[in-house]
Amino acid sequence: MAELKKENLMRGLFGDAEDEIASEVATIPQTTQPKTEDIVIPLCNLKDFHTELIPGTSHIYKRLSPQKYNEVKNSIAEYGILNPIMVRADTVYEGCYEIMAGHNRRDILKDLGWVEVRTGKEVEIVDATDEEAVAIMMESNRQRDKQDIMEVAWSYRLGLELLNRKAGRKGNLSQNETDEPQERSDAILAERMGTTRATLQRIVRLTYLIQPLQDALVRKKNKIKQGVGYELSFLSEDQQKVVAECVDQGFTISGEAAKEIRRQTEFMFLSLEDIKSIIAPKPEPSMQNVFKLTERTVKDMELDEEKLARLNEGDLQQLLQKVIEQYFESL
Repeated sequence: MAELKKENLMRGLFGDAEDEIASEVATIPQTTQPKTEDIVIPLCNLKDFHTELIPGTSHIYKRLSPQKYNEVKNSIAEYGILNPIMVRADTVYEGCYEIMAGHNRRDILKDLGWVEVRTGKEVEIVDATDEEAVAIMMESNRQRDKQDIMEVAWSYRLGLELLNRKAGRKGNLSQNETDEPQERSDAILAERMGTTRATLQRIVRLTYLIQPLQDALVRKKNKIKQGVGYELSFLSEDQQKVVAECVDQGFTISGEAAKEIRRQTEFMFLSLEDIKSIIAPKPEPSMQNVFKLTERTVKDMELDEEKLARLNEGDLQQLLQKVIEQYFESL
């Protein structure tokens, strides 16, 4: 990966200042050069990114997979730090620095037994506003090989927040996807990210899911699909908790079921049983269902060929008739 210079990272999100689309938004100014004095910083003084443009949202990116982590660790052990960890003076913890790019490198250095780093090749101190710090964090993570859908969703939402702030619009995004002040930023960011405005809006909606449902979008088993997550994102937090309980119990939610849940919650709060009845409705009674159930029961018995050969069709029919009659007599 190319050296993570601040101006390069900012350009990755907002484009060149002379670009036609970039002219729609005030460009982020190029600030002073990184400090050049030789500073020794204890590794424990390099803090995780914690700046929040959206309340409750700071560093939304996951650490490297174990395989990738070991690859980077072996490289650093052999060649040292090729790209410095990018930090800024911490506004919360006195004497510390907030990492904008390089969390994994910091962790790897700890694993390798390092206790301190030096400015220059190992760490770079940059003067950055909150908005610039978030943009740097976003762009450095966007350069990774792969991001899951929730990382992309939060990147889009943070990107919209940055664009709104630079253009003097309201600070926090509305949950109303047709909100007029947001439309121009949607178009600009969609162009930057190489997607459509409609797709961007649908992905951003996923950030309004509660954490258990966000987790269900990215895990491999017992998961929900992106379209389902979009529909569920319009539910209240309490209603989402009930849906999440169904998902945790192993129920699969189809796109149509999610739309129906969203439709019904506009008029009432759905209980766990209400949602289950939408997700997995009981089949209507029919002879076909009876036949299927009987066939499945016989198959589950795993009878060998010898036993199957001894089955007499006439006797079996009489036996089934008797069992069914006894069943109805017991009701």
